[in-house]
Order: sequence, then C-alpha cells, then structure tokens
Amino acid sequence: NPVATTTVRALRDRQRQFFRINQRFPECIDVGIGIWEQMQDWHIRNLRPLNINRAGDGNWQMDFILTVLVLKNALGDNEISQAYDRA
Repeated sequence: NPVATTTVRALRDRQRQFFRINQRFPECIDVGIGIWEQMQDWHIRNLRPLNINRAGDGNWQMDFILTVLVLKNALGDNEISQAYDRA
C-alpha cells in the first residue's frame, strides 16, 4: 500500500496520540527537512493536492490530512515533533 509509508505512519501516530488526549486532531507537527521532502514525494506519488505556503513567522507549511506540517531547520533531517496547537 503506497499510502501507508513509514513516515505517514509516524505522522498519523502523532495525530492519534494528540487525538486521544484532546478528542480532536492537532493543528501542527514540526518536521525536519528529510521528512518534509518525503511528504512532498508522498503527495506527488499519490496524486494528492500539495498545498505549501509560508506562514507569517516565515516557516514553510504543508497541509497533511487535518494537520499542518511545519518545516523546522532546528530539527534533525528525519525528526518529527510531538503534535501541538498554535498558541
């Protein structure tokens, strides 16, 4: 199943953890550049809309299902943060 990659499963795990606690999906998950590129490829490979924009704080954002992935250069290439809501 091309949709269920290791990266997608990891991101969904973060969404599920947040959902269990808050009964809703998180607004954001920070990711490193390697995860970011894997998710760009995932969208293209699965013919999903690839919505990327720049936030007011200058960070790049990518829509993923019901959460926004935020590219953070401080994270390791393959790092995925805990899910969170914007303050």
